[in-house]
Formats: sequence, C-alpha cells, structure tokens
Amino acid sequence: MPVPDAPPSRESEVDEIPARDVLARISDRWTLAVMRVLQRQGPLHFGQPERQLPGVSRKMLTQTLRSIERDGMISRTVHPGRVTHVEYALTALGRGALEPIDVLCAWSRDNMAIVERARERYDAAVHLDG
Repeated sequence: MPVPDAPPSRESEVDEIPARDVLARISDRWTLAVMRVLQRQGPLHFGQPERQLPGVSRKMLTQTLRSIERDGMISRTVHPGRVTHVEYALTALGRGALEPIDVLCAWSRDNMAIVERARERYDAAVHLDG
C-alpha cells in the first residue's frame, strides 16, 4: 500500500516531464534545421529544404517533415494543378517553439568559451586520475 504523502520516485518524476518528448523531437539531427529553414525563408515546396540542408536524404527529409507536421509545428498544404506541389510552413506552435530555442542558442553563443574551458579542466583532471 503506497504511503499517501510519499514523494514520487525519481523515475516517475523524470517520466512525467512534459518537455522530454518535445525536446527529443526538436533535438534530433534534422528537425531544428528544417524548422530554421522555414523560419528564415517562409513556406517552401518539398525539395527546397533539402537543397538548404547538405547531407539530408530525401527519405530523412520526408520522415522529419511528417514528424514535425504530426506534432503541429508545421503545416502541409497540397496545391493541386497540372503539377501538384506540396508546401510546408511553420505554424504558430512551431514559431512559438523556436522562441525559447533562440534564447538557448544565444546563451550557448555567449557561454560556449566557458563551457569549453570547463570541459578542458574536467578532461585534464580525469586524465590525471585515470
């Protein structure tokens, strides 16, 4: 029988962090890069982000776009015609997700030298201990 006022276990605390799932999506290899291209250039047809992202395969771009669309951060609009084309654009949710990321990126730029020095000190200390 659980104790009524017992604090939650550490494992359940970690599992309940709502941001975990979103952060996992945004921090994968291509999601943020695709969102940044859409942020800078506005709505784009399918192949356009691929040209802006050296190294992304068509298959990976497709998977990434579908995942971001599923999360509601981009919209997909089909324009029928003689030649059908698909256009992708950031949604309000996607633009909102980029705001705190912009803050984190600015913090990273401002503090990267400090982080690198801390890593060097740590690596040197571990090397001496090990």
